[in-house]
Amino acid sequence: MQFFLEGTQLHTLMNSYTQVNEMLDQISAIIDQQRGQVPELENRVESLRRQIDASRKIVELKKKSRDIHRELAWSYVVRKEQVRKQALSRLTRTGPRL
Repeated sequence: MQFFLEGTQLHTLMNSYTQVNEMLDQISAIIDQQRGQVPELENRVESLRRQIDASRKIVELKKKSRDIHRELAWSYVVRKEQVRKQALSRLTRTGPRL
């Protein structure tokens, strides 16, 4: 029988078939392992998305804070300008009385 298998090259074909089956088993094991990691990776992606959203909100709040500080600073300037104008106006009205 061995001579028949070798003579018809069925032995080589049988070895190739065995190797292919072994490779398929290995590939299936790798796929199963990778599938097991998918839920963990999906959770990680969701966690990173939440972190990105939080970071964007922080950046947005910092920008709003800077804008409010600038607006507050200008409101002080405007208020001081008003006080100065009022004082100058009082001086010009009371100036001739002296």
